[in-house]
Amino acid sequence: MLRIEIKHFGPLKDINLELKDYMVFIGENASGKSTLSKLVYLTYQLPKFFLDACKENISNPEGKLLDLFASNCYNFLSNSALFSNNIMNGDPISSLKIYTDSLLFFEIKVNISPSNPNREFETGVEFNKYIADVYSIRNNFLSLIQTDNLNFTSFRQEYLEVIETLFTTKFPFFDLKTENLYIPEKRDFFNNQFPNQIDKSIFKDFNNVIENAKYLLSQNGIEYISDNTKKVLKGSPEKLNNSEYYGLNAGNRFLLFDNLSSGQKALYWILIYLDFSKVNKKSHNLFFEEPELHTFNETQLDLLKFLVFITNQNKSKLLITTHSQFIIGIFNVFVNANRINKLGKSNLEAVLLKKYWIEKENIFIGLLKDGTITNVYDGDAEMFDHSYLNSIGGELNNLLDKLFEIEFENE
Repeated sequence: MLRIEIKHFGPLKDINLELKDYMVFIGENASGKSTLSKLVYLTYQLPKFFLDACKENISNPEGKLLDLFASNCYNFLSNSALFSNNIMNGDPISSLKIYTDSLLFFEIKVNISPSNPNREFETGVEFNKYIADVYSIRNNFLSLIQTDNLNFTSFRQEYLEVIETLFTTKFPFFDLKTENLYIPEKRDFFNNQFPNQIDKSIFKDFNNVIENAKYLLSQNGIEYISDNTKKVLKGSPEKLNNSEYYGLNAGNRFLLFDNLSSGQKALYWILIYLDFSKVNKKSHNLFFEEPELHTFNETQLDLLKFLVFITNQNKSKLLITTHSQFIIGIFNVFVNANRINKLGKSNLEAVLLKKYWIEKENIFIGLLKDGTITNVYDGDAEMFDHSYLNSIGGELNNLLDKLFEIEFENE
């Protein structure tokens, strides 16, 4: 089990959250959905940041491994604009604690006060033991290199493989074979040819998504494009022959990328990349901001089916931020299909295929408000309550009623 505690990160005041396979965050604008999703992303990125520090540390034995590791975490936080000035409320200290099975794994604190800026970190007992093992392994490798005059590059790779295997053994909650992919809501910037203007941490990753998708299409990879991608995009993604232009083959016509709808553009590179990953047998934990961006309800359903299918198939993670009550409704369908199956009912797959079913214990949907998060599952109704996202509907009805009262007040 992985659990995080967050204090004073941007709009987040006090969060205590067990991480599940499926996580959905809802809430008003500026309630902290993106901030929380990036901190969850950071949690799953910790092994990569640590192994990157190990790579640098073996080349520079005098370097402090923990300092390098903490610096990688700090740089991500800074580049992802997760520091906000909390000085106005008298508490400039931001902290993230990560627990494995109730034991502290890692904590990072940041003081953003201009008068006393600093950062602190703390490692848990088991992580400290692992770090001691890493130092011992590293020193043994360096000793062998110096004594036997062996090739540094080959031994460096072997060393990294050993400490990676050891990490997986000690901390099975982290899957080092699964890559973490953050899909930002600002992906429209890339569609408008502005990637160089937003080259921060997660956007660099998304730029790689585009480059890999282009490579697939350039290598005549259209045969690997899934039926789901074609259905969601309403056409087959292709590269125009002997050109640098991409677009959709929509049967009797070819639509250039620039002429696609905003909804098609928002999903074009992502779906191609996920198909590309299946070909290369890569799995991803997906952190998807507003998948409903520019899409109609029917497309949202097709997209969610695809995302849940690959998440179930790869035993990976899916995190979503959304303003769409329809998406919450989709998850209600997926969870209840699995629940009703446990009652011994038959013919469920005639309604919804098993590959889309989700175990209730594996999903969390939370409402962010006033810096905290609340589980919206209603045990009595056996549903995730999305009435908050629909509350404006009641307000609009009240306004209409008042207008009609004025219209007919003298009749």
